[in-house]
Amino acid sequence: MIYPGRTEHFRPASPASYSFLFGAYLNKD
Repeated sequence: MIYPGRTEHFRPASPASYSFLFGAYLNKD
């Protein structure tokens, strides 16, 4: 999920954050 123009506000700082976001992406169906 990419949010153009929002990169400054959407910047996960930890591997756990990436893992959570990736899990949410996989389960968006």
